Amino acid sequence: MRRNRVAPLPTVMLLCTLGAIVAGCAGGTPLGEQVPTTMGGLPSDVPPRPSTQAPTPAVYDLPPSRADTPLDAAAQKKLQSDLAAERARHEKLEDPGAAKRAEGASAANQAALERAKKAAKPPSKPATQ
Repeated sequence: MRRNRVAPLPTVMLLCTLGAIVAGCAGGTPLGEQVPTTMGGLPSDVPPRPSTQAPTPAVYDLPPSRADTPLDAAAQKKLQSDLAAERARHEKLEDPGAAKRAEGASAANQAALERAKKAAKPPSKPATQ
């Protein structure tokens, strides 16, 4: 009578694979440090690893509360008006003739608008007899 035997090749392959997995999980030096440089390992001039690990950053620690309080409505309005005044002052310093050109442009725009309105009026109908 023959017994059912598992083929030895798959069993050996399974044992080798499990051994490689367990060896890969083992601690020690990383594999790249053990491989020669000619086979793709680390070069010889690489500095050694630090003996102690760096501390883990405090990701979940809350920052301290702020000492400054938010601006109230009056302080916010004052800050905005100061900013607008500074912006106007800088615009004046950058181009002093800008206001005159803007006034001239608005007058020209008004004149062009009036001409366009006159041109757009429908012609009057002639009286029929």
